Amino acid sequence: MKNGTKSSRSKAVILTALPVEYQAVSQHLIDLKDDVHRGTVYQKGLFKSETSTWEVEIAEIGAGNNISAREAERILEHFNP
Repeated sequence: MKNGTKSSRSKAVILTALPVEYQAVSQHLIDLKDDVHRGTVYQKGLFKSETSTWEVEIAEIGAGNNISAREAERILEHFNP
């Protein structure tokens, strides 16, 4: 923080259907920590580039529109990306 201002990071949520997708995403994140919300285990980590740092929540939720919609609504409310 500088001069009392709050630092702001960009945030993203990535929901995957398949384990291979989850692994591909998680390999690009550092400092992964579990974040359990309403029964779903998410992993929160950082994605760093030369110009920015993103806070990212990822979860493997399986296939299906109903599952995806429910989890998307929950994590958007919880994480506020």
